Amino acid sequence: MIKNFFALFSSFAHLAVTLLQMVNQALSQVLSLKLVHKLVHNLDLNLGLNQVFNQAIILNLLLNLYLSLFALTRPPEI
Repeated sequence: MIKNFFALFSSFAHLAVTLLQMVNQALSQVLSLKLVHKLVHNLDLNLGLNQVFNQAIILNLLLNLYLSLFALTRPPEI
């Protein structure tokens, strides 16, 4: 029974990490589009929108760090 619980927990953890990877990928694509758009059009956005994108960049970096650490500490698949 404990074995089944850990298998279920592992499945949910794997699903959560997969969802985080998808969110992180989408966030990376949005940020890259935003940066390219800003470079091409040389737009000066208002302070509020710049803060939103700065926070998104920080979130993206934290997700990359978390996913990298998870990949390093995860036991190998059998």
